[in-house]
Amino acid sequence: MFNIFKRKKEKILFISGGGFRGVYALGIMKRMEELNMKKDIKVIFGVSIGAVIGSARANGMSAQEIYDEMKNMHFTKFYALNIFKSGFKALISNGPIEKMIKNIVPNDIAESKIPVYLGSCDINTAKFIFFEKGPFIPLILASMAIPGLYPSVKYKKYALVDGGTVNPFPVDKAKEYYPNAKIIGINLNSFIPQKNDPKNIFEALTRSFNILMKSRAYEQNHLVDTLFFRELDVKLLEFNKKKLQTAFEQGYDDAKVTWG
Repeated sequence: MFNIFKRKKEKILFISGGGFRGVYALGIMKRMEELNMKKDIKVIFGVSIGAVIGSARANGMSAQEIYDEMKNMHFTKFYALNIFKSGFKALISNGPIEKMIKNIVPNDIAESKIPVYLGSCDINTAKFIFFEKGPFIPLILASMAIPGLYPSVKYKKYALVDGGTVNPFPVDKAKEYYPNAKIIGINLNSFIPQKNDPKNIFEALTRSFNILMKSRAYEQNHLVDTLFFRELDVKLLEFNKKKLQTAFEQGYDDAKVTWG
């Protein structure tokens, strides 16, 4: 545990869940790097995609590098699971995300260059948990394991799924750990009403989870010192390179408005 008496001037970067809308956060972070603000961030909290981005940043990757990795993923490989296969537990493979991060992060979360906290939910107890130590890759995958879409992750006594199942933006927990810190919060939870019905079970599940997250997403915005939030025209798991580029640029532009 990090010394609470050294936290007075620390700044926290808190990145919520939000699927591929995470590129918006990367645009903000790119501008922070240009302004040399990254040295001011002493701790990173992340839930779901925020855990992926935060972990990569906490271990040396730049915002542009993370964005390039996400943009160049082979998205079709997400759908590698056979629904009729014995032991079938999820619609999507987490292989592409694991491949992206496995050569970046250390073995244990506690070994990160910047302290990082990864948020997950124990599906058996509905308890939200932030992990600051433990095996890195399994706990990143747990943080983004949307129930029914990605497989849950077994760790110790827990069966872990996406932290957004309980709360995608639990800033109050960061306040408990670092009561004197200033928080830069990036809330990626938006929902733009859709004109068409879901085409399949995948779209129905992602849309339902998005609604679930949105219902709690705004509760803690007031706890953030510097808040970034925008309704983005990117669905939770919509891999549209043009939309991703637009969201990335929007994040960068919003950061310029905030900080110059």
